[in-house]
Amino acid sequence: MSEAKASPTHEQIAARAYEIFEERGAVAGDDVSHWLEAEQELSQSAIETAEISAATELRDARSKAEPRIVDSPISAPNVTGTRSRATVA
Repeated sequence: MSEAKASPTHEQIAARAYEIFEERGAVAGDDVSHWLEAEQELSQSAIETAEISAATELRDARSKAEPRIVDSPISAPNVTGTRSRATVA
């Protein structure tokens, strides 16, 4: 599987913090809170992107898997000593 980058860069955080600063009226004094908010937003977004990517890769790998016959320990009701066979991907 490919590895997604889970942490934003300094430049990405700075850019988002500046956007937040402007969105809030460009009032000085909240630079640390803007930075922390930007860092949290970008980190959460990166985690969600990595999770989606991993799920997509898993789905794709499963769809490419060859079906195979496996023995199943599950028996039909009221029938003893038998094993059923199932095809699984």
